[in-house]
Amino acid sequence: MPRRDIAMNAMNRLFFSLRAKMLTSLLLVALADILFYAEPSGWGCGVFAFCLLALVAASQQQALKTWGGKAVAFLSATLAADMVAEPGILSVLSFCLSLLTLLMLQKRQHLLSAPLWIKDIGRFLAHVLKIWNHKLFRLSAILKKRRWNQKLKSVRRMGHIALPFALAVVFAFLFAQANPVLMQALEKFDWTLALDMLSPYRWFFWLWSGAFIWALLRPRFSLAKPAKAGTEINIDALVNRTSIVLSLILFNLLFALQNALDLAYLWRRQTLPGGMNYAEYAHAGAYPLIATALLAGAYVLVTFGNGGGKYQSPLARQLVYAWIAQNIFLVLSAIDRTLHYIDAYSLTCLRVAALIWMGLVAFGLLTLVVKVAWNRSNLWLININALALAAVVYACCFFNFVGFIANYNVASAHIAGTDTQQLDIPYLESLGWQAAPALRWYAAHTPLPSFAANEANKAAGRLDAELAKTVKNHWQGWTLLRQLYLQDVGISPQP
Repeated sequence: MPRRDIAMNAMNRLFFSLRAKMLTSLLLVALADILFYAEPSGWGCGVFAFCLLALVAASQQQALKTWGGKAVAFLSATLAADMVAEPGILSVLSFCLSLLTLLMLQKRQHLLSAPLWIKDIGRFLAHVLKIWNHKLFRLSAILKKRRWNQKLKSVRRMGHIALPFALAVVFAFLFAQANPVLMQALEKFDWTLALDMLSPYRWFFWLWSGAFIWALLRPRFSLAKPAKAGTEINIDALVNRTSIVLSLILFNLLFALQNALDLAYLWRRQTLPGGMNYAEYAHAGAYPLIATALLAGAYVLVTFGNGGGKYQSPLARQLVYAWIAQNIFLVLSAIDRTLHYIDAYSLTCLRVAALIWMGLVAFGLLTLVVKVAWNRSNLWLININALALAAVVYACCFFNFVGFIANYNVASAHIAGTDTQQLDIPYLESLGWQAAPALRWYAAHTPLPSFAANEANKAAGRLDAELAKTVKNHWQGWTLLRQLYLQDVGISPQP
């Protein structure tokens, strides 16, 4: 072995020894306490993420030797940089999953199965719980081993120690009464901080963060075992070739009826019966249609999946293609229903999430056609959809959904007029400071002074004041985007 490699291995053993990891864990717990406990989220999320990434990358160097490990490390670094600019729950969760993926790559060298990855993540979380329970068990065992006489001795010792401390407190109080300098220093001392250090919630935060960090530095958990090759679901008692063809014929007829109604009432805008409006029609079936598409996908996976060749026939394959096509049209109808409902009742975070989810379902149905046509395995289908989901979630981490929703609702209300569509100002205000520019634009571009424009201007002012107060009073709440926004509106608080 070259001398350089021997020196590097020696440094790694020294730096990542047990004592070094214990000290590193304590320092990271202290940093997490300073940045996160009872503080607003800010740039510290990105700084802490970079620290964790550096430690995991240094301790799990084998994972970085593969192209997959390098790609995951790069994606993790971009997510950490995004959290420095403006943290979000989606970017935080995505970073944690990418960090755990590095640990899996260290152990497996490659990840070619999404189900195995999910199982490994679950085993790591179980490992964190095991560390937590182990510490609690050791603490309770120590307490149980003490006998009553030992407790009495400790009580006596505490009494012996308490007397000097009690007299010292009395003397300090008397000296403070006699010395104005000491009295002024005691009055300025923040006793709430000392009492807060004894809070059980803070100890709970320390223990949980310590268990997670320790598990990252010492990932001693067993990997999940892959499923045995050739494992099949035996459904011979339920289906055969005839029942598959019969079920697909019935499913195609039912789906054709539903799609015909959507085509008539939703796409061609024929008059709805019973005085129903299009918003009610759209909202009634958006989510049930997605559930129907998912159920259809599961049915195809079971009957046309691994080991399902004995149930297939040329007619069944043609029928399943037609059925999947109808499912895709059904998802498109659900998307169109949601868009109609948004036009009537504005855009929200949940409706944006629903549209993204419907798009992923439509992509999953398209891959289902490829699977059946090319005779791919169920694992291939799961992996390709897992990659699509990961790519969409990663892209969403860098998109300003709050600003998009606020701009869309403001533009819709401005075009329609407040008489036909009322802008939900309280909802936009609840989204946070990123909705303030849209509210301010709405107040400035309303043709005539109105109550809605006045309320929008007040809401934007409250959001600006709240953000300025957060950045000024809590340095942990500073971010690059918040600072740039405050400077843009003429507020320059020093973090």
